[in-house]
Amino acid sequence: MPLPKNNHHVKACGSPRGVQAFSLIEIAIALGITSVGLIAILGMVPVGLTAMRDSIENTTIALISNGVASNLRAKTKDDFEKEVTAYYFDDQGRESDSQVAGGYTAKATVLTRSDTLGGKKLVTLSLQVSHHGSATQTNTQPASTTSMVLILTPLPPSAP
Repeated sequence: MPLPKNNHHVKACGSPRGVQAFSLIEIAIALGITSVGLIAILGMVPVGLTAMRDSIENTTIALISNGVASNLRAKTKDDFEKEVTAYYFDDQGRESDSQVAGGYTAKATVLTRSDTLGGKKLVTLSLQVSHHGSATQTNTQPASTTSMVLILTPLPPSAP
C-alpha cells in the first residue's frame, strides 16, 4: 500500500512509518551517565554514616559531661577529698557500676582547692570523658576523649 504524497507526519518524524525510537547508542550513553551518578551517590553513603556515628558519640559525650558536671555541683566540700573520681556509662550514656566494653568513662580530677571568690572556697576540676569504642575493638586506648575544666563553689558540709 503506497503512502499518501501529502503526509505531514512523515516529514515531522523523519521516518517512513512515523515511529520514533531511541537508538542503541543513545540508550548506552544514558545508562552510562545514570550509572556514574548512582556510583557518586553511593560513594557518599559511608561518609554520611561516619558523620552520623561521630555526631551520636559527640552528643552522648556532651550529655554525660553535663550530667557529671551537675552531680559535681551538688557535692559538698568534703566530697572533694578524693583526687580522682571515676564514673562509668554504657554505650547509650546510662550510668553503670563498672566499666562496660564500648562504653564511656568520665574522670573528675581535682586540680585546686585554694582559690577564693568573694570569701567562698572554689574547687577547680578537670572532667575528662572517654569513649572506649565498640566491644569488638581490641586496643585499650580510648577511641575519643573530650575534656573540660569546671570551677565550682562546693556546698557547705552537711550538719551531723
